Amino acid sequence: MRRLSSSTASSPPASPQQEAPKPRVCLECKRRKRGCDRKFPCGSCVQFGKHCKYRDPGDPTDAGLYEPVFRAKDINSVAIGTLLDIFANRRRVLEAVAEYFAGVHAWFPIVDRSRVEQELEESWGNLPAETSVLVLCMTLIARPPAPQSNKGIHDAVYHTVKGVLSTVQSTVALSIPLLQSELLLALYEFAQNKPLHAYLSVGRCLHMTRVLGWHEQAFWCLGGDIAKAKELKRCSLLWWALVYVDCLLNVGYQDQTLPMHTMGLAIFPAVPLPATFDDYLSRYGVQDPAGAVSFPEASSALSLINALQYLSNPALSGHDPRALSEQILPHAQQPSGGAGAIIALLKLNSADLLGSIHLSSPAWSLDAHHTQAHAAHVIASAIARVHAKASEMIERPEARLLLERGALEPCWGFAMCYASQLLLSHADGALLDPMWLAKVTSMRAALEKVSKRWRIAERYCATVQTALDNKHGEVARPATSSSAAVSPQASLPFDPPVNYPFARRTSA
Repeated sequence: MRRLSSSTASSPPASPQQEAPKPRVCLECKRRKRGCDRKFPCGSCVQFGKHCKYRDPGDPTDAGLYEPVFRAKDINSVAIGTLLDIFANRRRVLEAVAEYFAGVHAWFPIVDRSRVEQELEESWGNLPAETSVLVLCMTLIARPPAPQSNKGIHDAVYHTVKGVLSTVQSTVALSIPLLQSELLLALYEFAQNKPLHAYLSVGRCLHMTRVLGWHEQAFWCLGGDIAKAKELKRCSLLWWALVYVDCLLNVGYQDQTLPMHTMGLAIFPAVPLPATFDDYLSRYGVQDPAGAVSFPEASSALSLINALQYLSNPALSGHDPRALSEQILPHAQQPSGGAGAIIALLKLNSADLLGSIHLSSPAWSLDAHHTQAHAAHVIASAIARVHAKASEMIERPEARLLLERGALEPCWGFAMCYASQLLLSHADGALLDPMWLAKVTSMRAALEKVSKRWRIAERYCATVQTALDNKHGEVARPATSSSAAVSPQASLPFDPPVNYPFARRTSA
């Protein structure tokens, strides 16, 4: 805090017409809960040899909570100072970064590992604020959730990181690291059961992509620039990660009615998937260091958003549910495929299974019985994959270790919840599964383990338990999330990939 000058302390008393100044409070005396004679310096501080710290309530330049920011040399020192306040030294920072790359990065690789590690090695003495705040967001989502507390702010680190990110965003120019930081924060908020916070963070990410020019056709034009192709691949990966988190917010919180941010965007052409750039570079014999990065969730995002597009307005999508299922099914069956494609299959085919889709188009010549049988087959195969993942988490210590590290996507929790609900509703009917009770019990036990790492699974576990109680006719426990279907959304102009994704998209 700034100390008042002697001239200020000895200023003449206010005239009767003037408002009397507010009394100054010595913060040192206030902190130590001792008497203060309000002199400058106060007698207690003189007696104990302490610096007399006054705060003038009427000072318009007083920074209050952000006084350390006011006193800092620059924004870089503010950001790295916060980083060191949390991790104490450089060694612990590097350990926390390694935990991120060993966990969340395995399925959400939006950060270029080589760039971050090189910058931490070469620029530690003057680390840019954008890098410091990116590392803070990486380490925030890499750590397990803070234990619940009845006093104060439950997760002080989360609020600290969010505050520093906001401060840096208001000080420096927009950059890719800031977009990565905001997206990691949105993913953290989604996984730790903060839906409204995550929704606002995803909205800020979308506005950043507009400022960066990603919504312009010229941005994605390659020409013959190999260096640009490498950068565009990283931008494409980040874009589809944004779409993925937006989709998870839509399907993962079934009681939320907020519209998706990325639905209905008129982007021409549609943003290509990251793998497209690998094909482009290989034609020129160029090896991209980031080419080895596997991001199956990019394809999952495409599957999810196409399924949600169909469910929101089947007449405008130009695809019947069987055609979309045939596009999604191979990706969902791959061992490396994430839960996003499985969720897309479950949501797309469950509507048909429940009989809510009426085949009115002449192009859909299948009879209702055949379509329902196909949907039941697809759902059964997806449920089998989800149940296998749940069994791994219960029986295999290696799977539980991956979960503790954050290397298991939080959307597997919703996949288990949704699969359990479908079994409870249709095991005696269309699905004809005599082992439904054992499967639901297994998935519920796995959800309890997931909730220890991703807090959003707590509501999924309660939802499954309530449905199970209702199935048995018991008194239902209160659920934290309803099982309502996805609300209708506006149509999205994304089409499945074509042979040359840089071509202009045609209307459906």
